[in-house]
Parts: sequence; C-alpha cells; structure tokens
Amino acid sequence: MKRLLKLSIFSLIIQVVSIGQTQNTDTNLTDSTYECLSCQKSIKKYTIEYGIEDLQTKVFKNGDFEVRIWSSVSNGTAAVLIKKENDSMRIYYLDDLLNTYDRIIDLIGLYSPNIVLIDSSSTNTKRIWTELMENDILNLPDEENIIDSYMVLDGSVYIVEICNNMGYRCYHYTNPDLYEVEEAKKMMKIIEIINNEIISKL
Repeated sequence: MKRLLKLSIFSLIIQVVSIGQTQNTDTNLTDSTYECLSCQKSIKKYTIEYGIEDLQTKVFKNGDFEVRIWSSVSNGTAAVLIKKENDSMRIYYLDDLLNTYDRIIDLIGLYSPNIVLIDSSSTNTKRIWTELMENDILNLPDEENIIDSYMVLDGSVYIVEICNNMGYRCYHYTNPDLYEVEEAKKMMKIIEIINNEIISKL
C-alpha cells in the first residue's frame, strides 16, 4: 500500500500542472497525511461492487491524479470521478441511485449502475475544477478532527478520496449541512458545485 501522505497548499503550488493557460490541477501530498479509517470499509465495498480500481493500489505517473467524491444516501450511492491523465482531465459520474423502476429490474437481476463520461469542454472542466479547488477539496480535514458529530439514523455521507504518485488520503462528512464550522460549509459548497455543474447537466 502506498505511503500515506497529507496535502499542503504550499507543496501543491510548487508542483502544479497546467490545463489550459491558467489552471493548476496537480495534487502534491506531503508526509503527514492521515487516512479516514472509518471510511475504508465503505470504500472497499464501492470498489468491489462497481469494479473500479482501488486508489490505494493504483499506479500514477508524475503529474497525474484522481479524486473521487462518493455520496451515500437513502436510495443508493453516487460518485464523481475526476481523473487527470497525460495533461488532460475528465470527469465521470457513477449513478447507483435507485428509482422505483431500477428497484424492480434489480429484483430480476437486470439492473446495473451507469458510469458516464461528462461531456464537458476543457473550458468547462477547468472551471469546475477551479471552483472545487477554491473550496479546498484537496485539503479539507476529516470531520472527526473538527466536529463532535450528532448521532443520526438517516442522512447523507460524503467521502472524498485523493491519490497521485506521491500518496493517498481520504476524508468524510456526515450531514455537513447540520454544522456551522467553515469546513462543513465548504463541503456543502463542493456538493452544490457537483449538483449544479455536473449532475444537473446529465
């Protein structure tokens, strides 16, 4: 397993890679990252269920990275996968949110979740990534480090995974809309960007 490392804004700025003329997209991880241990069971389940590679074992070239934003709600799971490879960035959406029809065909074994490539120009992709970066998607701490979470029986859980050739980290927030701390507000803004700029365009 890759050595666990922590993101820092300073080192991120040093090793940025440009998409377009002005967009910095590289992630760089320093030597003090923690892993959200409570997330690992869910992440392992997702990678097996959806047949996608575990980020902790994936090999990256220098400058490439992948960010996954998982959303687990009452009617299923969704994820946005942001992949930078060979100086190009692509955004994918994994939809496993079951509606009534999906539940019926799932019972007879005909349902499978969709993973779709978002049809966005490099300009759109750059803009979306800029907005996510402005809300510290790479650097937010895990909620367990800043929030005394309420005991809830229902709601939404968001897990963010980040990996490049330097290492891996992840963090999570449960019902971030319940909290007034700045980090939870940024998580809500990230979710809003994903809903408005990606999911609503499908």
